[in-house]
Amino acid sequence: MIYCYEYQVMETLLDILSTHPHSLYLLATAFQSIPSYILILLAPDYVTRSIRIDMAWSRRLWQLTVWADQVAFRAIYYSVLGGAYCSLGKANKRYAYKASELAIKQIGLARELKDSVLECKCWLYFAEDLIQLKKFKKAAWIIARQKKWIDAMQDVVVSELLLKGIMCIDSDAFVQLSSMLSSVSTKLTIALKT
Repeated sequence: MIYCYEYQVMETLLDILSTHPHSLYLLATAFQSIPSYILILLAPDYVTRSIRIDMAWSRRLWQLTVWADQVAFRAIYYSVLGGAYCSLGKANKRYAYKASELAIKQIGLARELKDSVLECKCWLYFAEDLIQLKKFKKAAWIIARQKKWIDAMQDVVVSELLLKGIMCIDSDAFVQLSSMLSSVSTKLTIALKT
């Protein structure tokens, strides 16, 4: 009789004994001429040991869950309020200032998540808010910098990596960024003409 204290050990033993039948014969014929049964069981206290809660792991998972929930809430909060303040900023500069503050907070959140595509989008939102505040030079500088980044990401080497799936950046995100960039650039040229 063999008692295993972990289920994985029992599975491994059964796997070894079923895939290598000659080891079974070696076990049976080492001391006896008559083969005997090998009984592999889990230890009787296995169930009580497996029910024990690992508090350190539970605390870590709880922290990660709370952090992910807070990040999701902040992202939605900044996005919805930023869009609302941006649309109200067309009529009143106070709202445009608030929209730019929320765009900066979105940039910080994107950096915390280490998401460069999201950060680029947030910089474009910030540039749009700067256009509403009539800070055209700074907006043009931000747009030029983001366009440079988008062009750099569409490099041949990076494109090959994207095709091979090594990098986890969605190719549709670049199309979306490009359309956002052209939209903000159009608004900038219209604002510069007036």
